[in-house]
Amino acid sequence: MMKYTGWAGACVEKDKTIRQLKRITQLKQISALIRIGKKLRAPKTVGIVSNGEENQLSIDDFTDEVLTTEEAEKILNIIKNEELLFYPAQVYGQSTVYTIARVQDIDGQKNLQEIIKFRQRQMPQEYDFKRLSKDFAYFNSGPDYRRPAVVIGSK
Repeated sequence: MMKYTGWAGACVEKDKTIRQLKRITQLKQISALIRIGKKLRAPKTVGIVSNGEENQLSIDDFTDEVLTTEEAEKILNIIKNEELLFYPAQVYGQSTVYTIARVQDIDGQKNLQEIIKFRQRQMPQEYDFKRLSKDFAYFNSGPDYRRPAVVIGSK
């Protein structure tokens, strides 16, 4: 049973509920990104020997799957709505890989948490680097912990 705490208490409870709903929505959106990402990326583990010790090393490998236009739109909308970072990177000078990540504040420290990665060629052809650079103002600058992924013309 909820105890009546007056108007101020009701406002605090409402704010708490709104924050919880936003958090649930964000987790659902990130889960959707992860599901899409699983079909695009197939990390492999390889054994290496270093200083006489055998170790396991996880390396990025990608599938030949290409996103549908609908999946690409969904990804870009989630990035915009959840203010995630979206940036390109070169992998060993071979090909461009896009990374979607979020900044988490842990004990006052900003940490970058990667959500998914995929190759540039896994995007539909109409989503080329030039188009993405226009839609995402920071796209050419790489990850920036200080600012969210703000789309030109948005808030």
